[in-house]
Amino acid sequence: GFFVLEGNMKIISIAKHKGGVGATTLAWALSSIWSERLEVLLWDFDAQMSLTLAVCGDIGVTGYDVLSGGSPIQESITDALPTYGGNLKIIPGSGMLAKLDVELASRFDRGSIVQDLVSTIHGFDIVVMDTPPAQGSILSIGPLAAADYAILPCSCDDASFQQVSRFQQTLEMVQKRLRPELRWLPIVANLYDHRQVMDRQVLKSLKDHYRVFQTVVPKRISIREEMANRMP
Repeated sequence: GFFVLEGNMKIISIAKHKGGVGATTLAWALSSIWSERLEVLLWDFDAQMSLTLAVCGDIGVTGYDVLSGGSPIQESITDALPTYGGNLKIIPGSGMLAKLDVELASRFDRGSIVQDLVSTIHGFDIVVMDTPPAQGSILSIGPLAAADYAILPCSCDDASFQQVSRFQQTLEMVQKRLRPELRWLPIVANLYDHRQVMDRQVLKSLKDHYRVFQTVVPKRISIREEMANRMP
């Protein structure tokens, strides 16, 4: 509710500290829910394009075309599939995003490219950016440098928990050098199975060391099936 009450467009980066934590699924689910009553723009920064394949119909101009300077961002904003209603749009991902870091290596403004592009977006209540797990990449740093809020999903396994501190270091660097306004929202405990001892231990450790949302997202195949079926 606070996103609506504060007014103005909110930029949210769904961050990944490692693969397999359900971040893309979370970006998809939150956007589906918010778009029931808000104007929502999804931006897929991941070269795997999972979000794009779940939401987008015809892929024309992509985020790669925009970030590489080949097309204006307005041309990349694409309608989601009709099943998602009329309030959800997407900037599609592309396999070409995997080579973007090399192509932009000489750009002195590479850290602010996404921020500059976001400043030209209008007409949306929320922009949700789904990022790849490469923490040093322009595809992960750029969205954080443009965001008002960062949300970090953490799957309830030890490997995921151990990597949270690395993300915290990255976030603090972005706040210090690029985006002092960036706020880290509580962690989303994701893919939780209450029957597993490890999951319960990791959830306790998360709550002992970090702020964690009260809602814990269970591990359910039905969630992934709906995304695979391209349904909200």
